[in-house]
Amino acid sequence: MNKQKNWFFYGLLALILVGCTDHDWPAFQKKATPISNVTATSVRPAEILVSWDLGKASGDDMDRIGIMASYFDPITNAQMERMASADETSLVIPNTAKVAGEYTITVHSVSSTGEFGQLYTVKATSLPMEKVYTPTDFRDIKLTVDMVSTNAQEPTEGPIENLVDGDVNNYFHTDWHYVWSELHYVEIDLKSDKYAGSDLRFGYVPRPNNPSGSPKAARIMTSTDGNSWTEVAMTNYRVPAMTGDRVDGNSFRMPAGARYIRFIPTERHDGTNLEEMLGQGDGDNFFHMGELYLSKSYGQDVYDPEEGIKDLIDAHKKKAEGADKQ
Repeated sequence: MNKQKNWFFYGLLALILVGCTDHDWPAFQKKATPISNVTATSVRPAEILVSWDLGKASGDDMDRIGIMASYFDPITNAQMERMASADETSLVIPNTAKVAGEYTITVHSVSSTGEFGQLYTVKATSLPMEKVYTPTDFRDIKLTVDMVSTNAQEPTEGPIENLVDGDVNNYFHTDWHYVWSELHYVEIDLKSDKYAGSDLRFGYVPRPNNPSGSPKAARIMTSTDGNSWTEVAMTNYRVPAMTGDRVDGNSFRMPAGARYIRFIPTERHDGTNLEEMLGQGDGDNFFHMGELYLSKSYGQDVYDPEEGIKDLIDAHKKKAEGADKQ
């Protein structure tokens, strides 16, 4: 008897479900909780900010799991979608370009059952991508003995004056007798802040016939007063090929008011990580160099990525036109 009742119940449920239309499913579908006041604007280079206000659900048949923005990207030549979480009030569309023209963006909320809220269409033109400036035409600043110092002079060899005497056949060596809790460095006193705002870089030649103990990587710090220091760059060096082979590192911008610079090696070419050796190593915190150079840039190359983006978009258009003609 119980089996007969169960079969009757399931059969009746099936008939009800088959007879339902799309509008008869309020218990199984959720409407998307609305959003409003949708806007789009470009406030930073190569980005468009899409913003909205969040509405509230008017009943149990509504919820919101996110807000979706879709748009055609002329750069990738593809339709794109980006999703914000249910409680966010904005999202960023990255990697946009001014030369791509006006972006048309469709924005709507999404419910947990995949229903879309009201569709909003907003338009915005991106601020251009930032140009890339590469310093060029570096010329050496004359360094003298009274401008250079170190916190870790090796007392038995390689005095600091050897770094700036113009002779690549001698060398400077930091301490190799004691364990240090501070990285060894060379400090430059430029005597004024006249190089503030300039692009500078450090170069060196290795110790004669021994490049393995020379810097592979170094931290650059600057100061206005010689007491408070700010890191401005990390620089890397290839392995010098031979005695007298000069290697130059990455450039850095000298901050306003800066007078002092510290060149602080963090790794040697023999593979030693000098930061990991702090407080240990039985004197293995050293580095050495033949000559040290500091040079200033007097020119620059300019790369405008918008030009390359325009060429890419034009290529997409030509390809599409060719496909239409076939």
